[in-house]
Amino acid sequence: MGFMLLAGGLAVGAATTPTSGTAFTAGWTTLVGAGTGLALSVATAAALAGLSAERSGTGSAVVQAFNKASGPLGAAIAGSVLVAVYRARLDSARLGRPGLPATVAESARRSLYDGTAAARAAGAPGLEQAVHAAFVDGMGAAFLVSAAIAVLGAVAALTVLPRGRSRRTEIGQPTEEGTADAVAH
Repeated sequence: MGFMLLAGGLAVGAATTPTSGTAFTAGWTTLVGAGTGLALSVATAAALAGLSAERSGTGSAVVQAFNKASGPLGAAIAGSVLVAVYRARLDSARLGRPGLPATVAESARRSLYDGTAAARAAGAPGLEQAVHAAFVDGMGAAFLVSAAIAVLGAVAALTVLPRGRSRRTEIGQPTEEGTADAVAH
């Protein structure tokens, strides 16, 4: 469920436009946050559930290592997609058109901030709009790639995690398989 909320929030976020409002952004980021929280907590509990007390420290360290490595890896993937789409959209906007200085075009290709500043300095509002639109398109593509990865996470979770089995805790209350172990360690 967490992965699907995450994927849904990212898919909605991919529909962001340069004129999207704060409420729209707050809505999809709330879905992303809720999905991330659910997915990470369940994944951590599942990873630690079957470990003995002696091995729980090592298991926890491995989970933390994956958590610390996955953030930068995800940012690198999403950032690479964003930059590739951003530059492709700017190139399709014909930045090399006559009358536009090459330095302005190169600044626009470098980054959103450099492109916006160069467009304003050159008095080229059309270029500024093209820079903003290209960035939002790149962001949308990065969100869609991230949503696809979240869907793969949901499929993996459905394939790997045990379903519907319950057992009794020491005090006789039913609990999901592994939950008591994860909480106890």
